[in-house]
Amino acid sequence: MNKLSYGLLSFLSTEPLTGYDLMLKLNHFWSTTHSAIYPLLAELEEKNYVTFTLIEQNGKPDKKVYEITDNGRSVLKDWISSPTDEAVRKDEMMLKIYCIQGFDKATIDKLIDEMENRYKKQLIKHTESLEKLKSSVGNKFNSCNAQRFGSYLILQKIVCDVKIGIEWCKWIRMLCNKNDGINCLDHNFQDFLKSLE
Repeated sequence: MNKLSYGLLSFLSTEPLTGYDLMLKLNHFWSTTHSAIYPLLAELEEKNYVTFTLIEQNGKPDKKVYEITDNGRSVLKDWISSPTDEAVRKDEMMLKIYCIQGFDKATIDKLIDEMENRYKKQLIKHTESLEKLKSSVGNKFNSCNAQRFGSYLILQKIVCDVKIGIEWCKWIRMLCNKNDGINCLDHNFQDFLKSLE
């Protein structure tokens, strides 16, 4: 099976979902479409990894709500226990940072401002999502089996990454604004973070 199939089983292991809901959830991790998901759901059903309930709707086509089966959980458990591939990353901003030394101060400042503003918007968005999630479960994540615990872990990591991104922008700005022949090797990012504690 491909990773998208395992992604579908992953989400269905937490709750029953329609194909459309699965697409929305998957798009938080990688880009996909209806046309990619529905054939895989049919294949998973054929293999007895998922089943569905048909829900009638007034004035709309009936919808299928999918659930994972015991066979599907077993396959998912094997996949979760197997080694994980490195994440595939395409990051235009990092490509721009890579060649930063060839540009004037105004261009560099504009790039850093854009990056820092992006991180700040993400921080607001993901902090709000985290607060809503905590509120929805009464702030109770008292075990790894708690409902929506995986979502909680991911949102916490995203918020931490974004906060570090904001500090990284400040560090870059500090290095770029020094005009006294600063040795960048004497100002590593970990030391910068410690100085903020």
